[in-house]
Amino acid sequence: MTRMAFAPQCKQTLALVRPDADERAPGRVREWAAKTLARWGLSGGLAADLNSVLTELVTNSWQAGADELLVLMELHRERGLVDVAVWDDAPGFPVKREPDFAAESGRGLHLVEALTVAWGFEPDPGGGPGKTVWATLRLGGGGDAA
Repeated sequence: MTRMAFAPQCKQTLALVRPDADERAPGRVREWAAKTLARWGLSGGLAADLNSVLTELVTNSWQAGADELLVLMELHRERGLVDVAVWDDAPGFPVKREPDFAAESGRGLHLVEALTVAWGFEPDPGGGPGKTVWATLRLGGGGDAA
């Protein structure tokens, strides 16, 4: 797993990690996110929501066949928001399905939508396979009820 390091005296507002794209990626990303939030002096509801969102986005990436993953978090303290983005090289785009409550999967993007202010995706700008799936969370946790 590749990480970017910053000097301790810098006020870090951007964090980036490149985990191996495998079944352990969600756990590695959760651990990295928890450490990042601690460095930023944040926890509580945001940490729980962020863990759920990142777990869903990273899991979707490796289940879609990604060989490469890149995860970014950016703090916007003045706006009270944290942006997250997961880039992968897998083909296809996320599709929010009608929930089947008897199924073991298929509800994740509904969860992402409930926990975030906004979420979406952008295709690879070079026209190749892959995409960036992004989400915005409130610092206090909890998505937008509207």
